[in-house]
Amino acid sequence: MPRLTFDSPGQWFARVEATDFDRTLRMLIGRESGSETWPSLVVAPIEMQAYQPHEVIQPTAEFHAPEGRAMLQAIVDAAFEAGIRPKGADHTRETAAMRRHLEDMRTLVMDRMTTRVTLNDPLPKGFGDGVS
Repeated sequence: MPRLTFDSPGQWFARVEATDFDRTLRMLIGRESGSETWPSLVVAPIEMQAYQPHEVIQPTAEFHAPEGRAMLQAIVDAAFEAGIRPKGADHTRETAAMRRHLEDMRTLVMDRMTTRVTLNDPLPKGFGDGVS
């Protein structure tokens, strides 16, 4: 399989849209050249083929590494915008940081709302003067 390389300027894009009441996802992948002299490209429909477990499977496409990464980044960004997250994504650090921040905010608010009175402090005026 020949490796795909691009000598023209361009930017990869991907779009994901849900159709048929979220029962179908459609994806468009392409590369906009941003130039009138170079054509923009779209990835042709992918054809599924059956294979046997012992067969050697050819890659769907082979790219020069920077182009392949740019295309995959566009796909990942589009999937993320559509609400698709990696199965193994670790959001625990962000969640822990958010929880610490909220706890700090609660502490600040409670410190400002709580009046601290010790046994040696004089009683507030009108408190304990025998008036009920």
